[in-house]
Formats: sequence, structure tokens, C-alpha cells
Amino acid sequence: MRVNPKYIEVFGDTIIPLLGYFLWEWDLYFIVLYFILEMIFSEGFLHLKSYKVYSFQNPKSSWLLPGSMGIVALIALVFLIHAGFSFLIPTIDFQKQIVSFLSYEDMGIAQGFILFPLLFITGYQKYKLEFIRLKKYETESIPNLWKSHLVKYLFVLLLIGFCSLMMLIGFSNSLIYLTVILLASASYKILVNPS
Repeated sequence: MRVNPKYIEVFGDTIIPLLGYFLWEWDLYFIVLYFILEMIFSEGFLHLKSYKVYSFQNPKSSWLLPGSMGIVALIALVFLIHAGFSFLIPTIDFQKQIVSFLSYEDMGIAQGFILFPLLFITGYQKYKLEFIRLKKYETESIPNLWKSHLVKYLFVLLLIGFCSLMMLIGFSNSLIYLTVILLASASYKILVNPS
């Protein structure tokens, strides 16, 4: 029986925040920071894919407009996430939380030194295996690449609203954390790219 690679990807994307929650005592903001970092790396690799498509196909339109929209959408999403946290947890100190997240040590190594290379290597391997090796740059269009990416951002925005509603209603933190982990790392990827 052959396993769909998409499910392996989902498992890989889910395991780090699950370990963070159960083993490293990550709180909700730590989990969300991890996903923000993942979105930043994803945005960067999408620009690399767009450049490869542009340089190979030499289309009439560049990726400047969709790429700019992607950056604006990412910044808006990060802003909305932080505005939501400010509303739900007025005492939160973002700078202190970010420093704590990056400097949290397990086995004597700050996790910031592990997460950045891990996210880069994962993104690069995915780029090489799924985009370069399969020669998707020959057939994929730049607007198509960015359309699915912006749909992912829309899904994350809906997830933020859903989890904020759960917090306001008074659901347990554990249930909210698991909802964020499972939906953010799994569902939107399957919904946007079911193949």
C-alpha cells in the first residue's frame, strides 16, 4: 500500500508543534510563532519558484504584482494575529515571548538555532523534490502559484477567527491548542492541494 506523500508532509508539519505542546511546554503564542515562521519561509520559497518559472517561461507578466500581494497579505496576517492576541490577552509582551520562544533550550541548545535551519532545509528539499525535480516550473503559471498561496492565507485567517471565538466562548486551552495545530498544519494544505 502506497502512502500519499501529502499525508507524510502533513505528519511532518504537525509533529513539531505537537512535540512543542506536549514536551516543551509551548503555549498558544509559541505554536502560532512557529506557524508564522513557517509562513515566512513558505513565502520566500514561493518567490524562488516564481523566479524559476519567470526565468524558464519568460512570460509577459512578472511576479511583481502577485509577489507584492503575497508580502502584503503575510504582513497583514501577522498584524491581525498580534492584534487578536492583544485583544484576547491584554497583558501579553510580544518581545519577551519571541525572545523566550527563540531562546528556549532543550538539551542545552536554543530552539531558534534548530528551527530556522530545519524550516529552511525542509522548504528547500520540498522546492527541489516537488518543483525542480518534477519540472513544474515548465508548466506551472505564476498566477496559479500565488492564487493557491493566497487561499492558504485566507484559510489561516478563518482559523484565527475560529480559535478566537473558541477562546471567547471559554473552551479549554488544550482543545484550542490542538485545534490550531491540527487545522493549521494539516487541513489547509489538504484543502488547497488535495493531490
